[in-house]
Amino acid sequence: MSMIIQKITSKLEPFTHVGSYHLAEPEKSRVITANTVYLSSAFLATITGVCFYFICLDQKILWPALLEGILFTTCYQLTKHRRRVLGGIIFTATHCIAVLYYGILFGFVLETELLVVFLVMVPFLLFKDRKIRRGSIFFTVLAFIALELNQEFDFIRPVELDHTVRKLFHYLGLLVVIGLIILVVWKMVSRTDSYSENLEKQVAQRTLQLAEANKYKTEFIQSLSHDVRAPLIASLQVAENLQTQLTDENQQGGIAKLHAFIKLCLGVAGNVIELTRIETGNLLSSTKSPINLSNWFNNNTELLKVMADRKRVNIIDVICDGTPDWIEADEVALTKIMINLVSNAIKFSPRNKSVVVQLEATQSEIKLQVTDCGIGIAHEPIDEIFNLYFTGDKKRGTGIGLYISKKLAVQLGGDLKATNNAQGGATFTLKIPCSAPTAKPNVVTYHPEENLSDHTALVVEDEEMAAHIISRILKDLGCTEVVRVASGEEAINLFRNKTYDIFILDGNLPDTPGIELLHEIKKRQHLKDSAVIITTSNAVKEAIDDFMEAGADGYFIKPVGPETKPAILKACKKEREIIY
Repeated sequence: MSMIIQKITSKLEPFTHVGSYHLAEPEKSRVITANTVYLSSAFLATITGVCFYFICLDQKILWPALLEGILFTTCYQLTKHRRRVLGGIIFTATHCIAVLYYGILFGFVLETELLVVFLVMVPFLLFKDRKIRRGSIFFTVLAFIALELNQEFDFIRPVELDHTVRKLFHYLGLLVVIGLIILVVWKMVSRTDSYSENLEKQVAQRTLQLAEANKYKTEFIQSLSHDVRAPLIASLQVAENLQTQLTDENQQGGIAKLHAFIKLCLGVAGNVIELTRIETGNLLSSTKSPINLSNWFNNNTELLKVMADRKRVNIIDVICDGTPDWIEADEVALTKIMINLVSNAIKFSPRNKSVVVQLEATQSEIKLQVTDCGIGIAHEPIDEIFNLYFTGDKKRGTGIGLYISKKLAVQLGGDLKATNNAQGGATFTLKIPCSAPTAKPNVVTYHPEENLSDHTALVVEDEEMAAHIISRILKDLGCTEVVRVASGEEAINLFRNKTYDIFILDGNLPDTPGIELLHEIKKRQHLKDSAVIITTSNAVKEAIDDFMEAGADGYFIKPVGPETKPAILKACKKEREIIY
């Protein structure tokens, strides 16, 4: 049956598709539907009129039916000449007049009611303009009301017909009207199905495009994480190396400032990476750990004072009375928020002014306030400053620091708010829930008696300075043998037949992906007890998860400096460690 319908449809296509070839969807479907309805109505009106004429030999049926067929054909021709709205109006008007005429002539109620249903449906197929739709339906309803009134009060008496003829007219008219309704419903359902299929295809295509875009964004941020951070990390490692070699206090002071500036640059790069994590839904899960608040606060303010000194802005750091020594919270996220807020305050404060950074905490909440002496926040509402890419008037900036800080605060279950000060400037208030340490804080410090004596290590690192620093750390920890190679191929040749207790692998080797090298180590029986630590500048969550699931004992974001000795010891003891 479906094949027969397809054949008939294909034969009629040159007629039904007239005037639609230059159009796009959904207008094209609307024109094809209109042509189909016009031609069907013209055919049925003509055939029905001729049949009724031969049955009762009354020209009051024949000539109106022929005129009706001509008018429907005219509608088709108007569509062909791109006068679609006029054709639709003539079609609706002709049907309304036909309803009135034949309804009064024959007094058939059932057929006219069905025809009214048909006429109410037609405007939704033919017209896009709502006013024309409403007008068409209005005149259809008027025609139906006129018929009902005529039937009720007999203003015009219908033609008297023989009972048999009346029955024949009744059933023929019924078939014609039902046929028209089926045609309209079929076209409406077909068009809806076509829209649904096209929409599903577009959604599937768009979903695929978004997945591809997300993949490329992740790849880009991984590349950015490595290509931008790598030279900064190398510079940082050079600065750290110089700090251990120089004895002149002035030179050491200069290197300390250089070291601090490089760390701030790494923070800017980290903001870009964090933004991509937020946009792709790859935020790292919050990890709580014991924090020594005074040490944490003082270390960060000392770092930020270097930045403030450059602009001649004074940082006043205050720890309120009653602040506990230890709390448990997400140190990494807190540090990012604090650096973003204080950096922002320094940027908006005039020279020779102060930025006040105040820490207040209980065993259940951390409150950090940063107050600057700038011009305040002129924008209203104030909360919009936390929108992505928002920057203050006449101030340069990326517009992502506050956005990231707000997102991180919410992720930690807290909030970040901004207010204007009466005396000028603005205050940013961060409130984050915390808890008392669940156990006695495990202070991560290095004790000389804790070492890796009798351990052998293989360092696989293509950056000379990074390899040198890592090797020095391992030797300081007591490793009896530290071997350095710069490629995955060299590493495989070495550990194929030899056991190493510790592996330090660069996650972004030029010849062998770090994850493949990790798999090579894990599948060898003689290395099953070896500790594997990944060092990389790639801080993307997906990369961290991939390495840790593959069996890495540690994942350290570069730079790896002397302060990571305790973490290296933990990782070597199979106590899994991730250092940012």
